[in-house]
Amino acid sequence: MNKNFCILGTGRQGTAAAYDLLKFASINELLLLDISQESIDKCINKLNLISKGKSIKHSTVDLNNIEDLINKLSNSDIFLSSVPYKYNLLLTNVALKSKTSMVDLGGHTG
Repeated sequence: MNKNFCILGTGRQGTAAAYDLLKFASINELLLLDISQESIDKCINKLNLISKGKSIKHSTVDLNNIEDLINKLSNSDIFLSSVPYKYNLLLTNVALKSKTSMVDLGGHTG
């Protein structure tokens, strides 16, 4: 069964995760969310080579606007967080409120 995935954070880790999902997962739709449209555009440019017609949607998002984030996750079965670890508690609460499974790439790389 194909799933709807969301990647939150389209930097290096998020782009690599999106690549792997498009290449190897049973995916229906991929949603890319980031605070920066420039980062989203760079990610999409890298993914176009392997997307093979799979639906890739995108939007900018402010993590402090919880209601907007919950609304944007409404069609996602699972989201992968590749944003700084300081958002983990906030995003865990968003996952619970939106009833969306969450995977965090985690870690404090500093």
